[in-house]
Order: sequence, then structure tokens, then C-alpha cells
Amino acid sequence: MPPNIEFSFLTAWHDVSAFDCFTGHEEDKDLNDFIKNDALAQKDEGWNATYVATEKGDKKVVGFFALSPDSISINAKKQGELGKEYRNIPAVKIGRFAVDKNFQGKGIGTEMLRYAIGHIIEKICPNLGGMYVTLDSYPHRAQWYKSNFGFKENTLIDNHSTRFVNLIYPIKEFKARQTMNDDAGTLNITT
Repeated sequence: MPPNIEFSFLTAWHDVSAFDCFTGHEEDKDLNDFIKNDALAQKDEGWNATYVATEKGDKKVVGFFALSPDSISINAKKQGELGKEYRNIPAVKIGRFAVDKNFQGKGIGTEMLRYAIGHIIEKICPNLGGMYVTLDSYPHRAQWYKSNFGFKENTLIDNHSTRFVNLIYPIKEFKARQTMNDDAGTLNITT
């Protein structure tokens, strides 16, 4: 992990005022707006929970991601292929995901995603259930999730969106790739 980075729930104590992930793509402005104006309210309303990355002991946010329950609605043909009668497959969504442009390229995004997946596997799924991690990526970022973590485009649904690339990864495959770091007591996903 990059030195001195810790993860926690976003609270009013955290400083998001200077957060800026804009790297020339209009979608990045949406992420800046979310963390500055919507994240706390959406948490209070129950839409999602936002986690932040900060330098230890500091309240300045250098990265963030949001988690929420999700489900994958499938048609009868896909139900038959999967051999299940359920129309919805339980999942956990990694929603908004961004690293401040001054901290990009330092491994923070990789560690945030490892932390998010580990949290989903170790804390959320045992208490809630879930068979997949879903992620709606902006097109200019999708390849990073695919090449670094093995996410694939979701073929269980018809995706007609041009704004997002709907990515998916089976939780059981993440579990097969995980290793425990006994010293830190945290989950590491090998890439």
C-alpha cells in the first residue's frame, strides 16, 4: 500500500473542498461534484456509502469510492443458461471511484480497489449475500479495471449505455485469488 494511506467512511469532518480528479475528461467533473455535493446526502438517504482515502491523521480526501447493493436482472434465456429460476442475481456495486489528480499514479487507486473488494468479500457478502461485484466505469477508465483486476464487460444484461461500461466480476473468482496479509490483518487481492 502507498505509505500513510488509510480508508474510512466519509464524514462531515473530511475535507473534500480541494478534491479534483479532472484529467481532461468531462466525466471526471461529475466525480468531483459527487464527492463535494452529493456523497454525504446520498449516504444519509440510503443510496450508497462512500469510503475515502486520506493520508494518516489528515482529513484531506485523496480518493474515494461508493458501495451500494445491486442486482443483475436477467431474462429467461439467461436463467436457463445459469440453471437458476431467479430473475435477479445479488451483487454489490462499486459506484463512484476516483483519485485526486495530484495523487494519481502512486498506487492509491489500486489499493482502494483492493480495499473495496476485500470489504465486499469479508464484511458485506457474509452478512448480505452477493455473487458479483459490479462496476459502472466511464469508458476512458474501463481498461484499467479490466487489465489490472480482471473485470469483464457484463454479458448477463443488454447494455445499451454509451455513458458507462458495465463491468462485472464473480465474487467466487475474487475469493480464489485472495491472500491474507497476516501482519496487517487486511485482505489483499492479488493481481
